[in-house]
Amino acid sequence: MKAKAGVFDGHPDPVHNCSVSNASLHSFAVRCAEGFNGGLPQAFLLEVKEAESQRLRANVTSLRAPRFEVAGLEPGLSYHATVIAFNQKGRSDGVVLTASTVRLPERQLTVEKERPRPGFRFTPMMSVLVGVVSALFIVALVVSVVLRFQCSGRGREAGGGRGQEEGHRGAEEEERRRGQCGGQGELGAHRGTSGQSGRRSCRWSEH
Repeated sequence: MKAKAGVFDGHPDPVHNCSVSNASLHSFAVRCAEGFNGGLPQAFLLEVKEAESQRLRANVTSLRAPRFEVAGLEPGLSYHATVIAFNQKGRSDGVVLTASTVRLPERQLTVEKERPRPGFRFTPMMSVLVGVVSALFIVALVVSVVLRFQCSGRGREAGGGRGQEEGHRGAEEEERRRGQCGGQGELGAHRGTSGQSGRRSCRWSEH
C-alpha cells in the first residue's frame, strides 16, 4: 500500500552500525545499515575529508546500500568519513567515522632500523665457504711460485747455452787468427823483411 503524502513521506533516518574495513595505503571501505527511508526511495552519500585540514578528498554516492569503497587517498593520514542518507524530501543527519590509511613501508622500516639488532652469527655454511676460499687462495699461490721458479730456471739454461756458444766462437776465431799469423810468418821467412812485418801485424792483432 502506498503511503499518504505528508504522513510517511519525509526525509530518511540516519544510517547506523557503521564500520571501517580493508584499510590500505590509499583506500578503505565503509559499511553501514540503512535506516527508515521516509516512505520514499533513498540513496546514500559518503564525504571524506582530511582530519587536520578538512580538505575534501572524496564524494561517493551509492544508490542501493550504504556501502562505499574510497580510493586515491594519501598514505598514513587520518580522515573523517561522513555518511548521509537522502531522498526527494531531504537529507538525514550525517554519521561521522574516523578512518586512517596505512603508512608507507619506508616509515615502518625506519622504525625497525632504530631497534637494536641481534649480534652477527657465524653459521656453519659460512665456515665452509671461508675454508673453500682459503684453500683456493693457497693453491693459486703455490702455482704462481712454481711457475716463477720454472721461468727463472729456463732463463738460466738459456743464458748458459748462449755463453758456451760465444766461447766456442771466440776459440775458433782465436785459432783462425793464429793460423793466419803462422802462415804469414813462414811466408816472411822466405821473403825476408816482409816476414818481419807480418809477425808484427800478427802480434798487434793478438793484442
